[in-house]
Amino acid sequence: MAVDPPLVLMHFFGSSHREWDQVRARLAPDRRVLALDLPGFGDAAGRSPEDVAGMADDVQRAIAVAALASCVLVGHSMSGKVAAVLAAREPAWLRGLVLVTASPPSAEPMTDDAKAKLLAFDGSREAAADYVDGITASRLPDDLRNLAIDDAMRASLAAWNAWVTGGSQEDWAPRVGVLGVPTHVIAGADDPSLGERIQRDRVLPHFPEATLVVIDGGHALPLENPDGLHREIASFAARLASSFSSRRSFA
Repeated sequence: MAVDPPLVLMHFFGSSHREWDQVRARLAPDRRVLALDLPGFGDAAGRSPEDVAGMADDVQRAIAVAALASCVLVGHSMSGKVAAVLAAREPAWLRGLVLVTASPPSAEPMTDDAKAKLLAFDGSREAAADYVDGITASRLPDDLRNLAIDDAMRASLAAWNAWVTGGSQEDWAPRVGVLGVPTHVIAGADDPSLGERIQRDRVLPHFPEATLVVIDGGHALPLENPDGLHREIASFAARLASSFSSRRSFA
């Protein structure tokens, strides 16, 4: 019988592992899930910010500590870039990738005005609410909106600014190259920053065998459309499990 692989979930810029709570609630209760906070964010806000390679190292250590022999790596936005860098290392535990509104391996396209607005973020509730409302297709329900605002407020300003001026602009495209790892790319139909065009132009070329779907929502899909995102992740993981089981039966 095919066994669905564990999932390792990573969050978007200014968020935390809590963004995945709604998706996790929809997963099978016996599915093993590891949801991480990257340095400078969420429960790891007190840790020094890292560049992309450092964030990838951090995730790799967490997977080793969790003793996951295999898993599907799910990267969202900022952590999509981290996931691509990890995939390029060809770790033995990697069964597949899910890239959700992903920051591309190349420098993330960002206008001067957008960069200036992000760098003006001061950690206040007003600034956090403006940020959250600006990346979602429509206003979130109050409980989810407050969660997202609280996560943005508790992010380290050092980590916030380091991503805007550093990590997001790192160009890993030549080092990531073209990878054959099974990959599912998910775009938000109304994503104002890293929508379908960027996924097609800057992400898919690195994963020529990837599938791409566009689902309702903006940039914060785990909060905006947990049902649709759950279906995509669960069906992709099930296909991987079935394919793996078939290969073993013919070995």
